[in-house]
Amino acid sequence: IEPWMLGWYEIKDQHTIDTALRDRVGDDFAREFFRRYRDAYVREADFAHLAALGFNCVRLPVDYRLVMREDYSFRDEADAFDEIDRALHWAETHGLYVILDLHGAPGGQSDQHHTGRAEQNRLWTDAASQRATVELWRALSERYKDRAVIAAYDLLNEPWADYKTDVRPQPARLCDEIVRAIRSTGDRRVVLYAAAFGTEI
Repeated sequence: IEPWMLGWYEIKDQHTIDTALRDRVGDDFAREFFRRYRDAYVREADFAHLAALGFNCVRLPVDYRLVMREDYSFRDEADAFDEIDRALHWAETHGLYVILDLHGAPGGQSDQHHTGRAEQNRLWTDAASQRATVELWRALSERYKDRAVIAAYDLLNEPWADYKTDVRPQPARLCDEIVRAIRSTGDRRVVLYAAAFGTEI
């Protein structure tokens, strides 16, 4: 959730919402709230509408928390990938390609709310977060490498740290590791690198 998109300017980030719900009404309610939110926020009608407007591709943002826990272990629930699977099915149904976009990476690739947690920017300094990001992409690739509906993988959304520190070398190294993990599955799909500070990497 990027609160500004919903007009929730007084709410800092998704983590704030999640923490408040868990503290006040418990973990089960919080999980169900987010499931229902996502069910209502992305619907088949959205894909049909995009196709009717003449679009042929949609960028699908993925938060690592969909398939991983906060400790970076993979969720063992049978439905951990269901929301991504469902979106891909809808895209196929309506003749759209998908760019799979890691919008919220383990540890946070910037200190902004689009990562799911503002004021957290550990990806570039924390080895565990980097390993988790590589393993997440390996798992996504293993699951989706044969899905023709996916046009490309967008490895990291806006990987800009605190928007002041020059982190240009880190995305280059990490994205190279991610690509090697993707290629290790036999996946030859196009990958997109975001250039930090507008500089090619």
